[in-house]
Amino acid sequence: MADLGQITYNDDLSTDRDKIRFFIGDKVYGKGPKPMIDDEDPICTNFTDDELDGMIALSGSWEEAVANAYDTLAALWVPFPTYQADNFAISRSHIARNFQEQAKLWRDTHGLAGGSYKFGAAGSRPITRVDAYSDDLDSVTE
Repeated sequence: MADLGQITYNDDLSTDRDKIRFFIGDKVYGKGPKPMIDDEDPICTNFTDDELDGMIALSGSWEEAVANAYDTLAALWVPFPTYQADNFAISRSHIARNFQEQAKLWRDTHGLAGGSYKFGAAGSRPITRVDAYSDDLDSVTE
């Protein structure tokens, strides 16, 4: 087992976390699939063990957690712009799109439904917003 600071990885894929790291390409400390936000903190490119454990718990299986990790990566890359000046261009929007496509491909290949993060307690209900910004303006009271 390699101890990579805040991340751990076993080449034998003995844990669900190892399997997720293998499939999303998050095996090497400081060279993970997340965008680098802080030049001083190379771990920011890797999912932490706690993040992956949380994904497994919310997803219900390591297979679904892989797809949800791809979705999460897509969301993390979306804010990064594409730059173009003269004959030079850096395109990052395709990275988010590729992760979205990878999530769909993984779900299709493994017979999984769409995004399955399970938030809230059993029997919980969504909150209905009733204010000037909601679609239900007839229910707004002063």
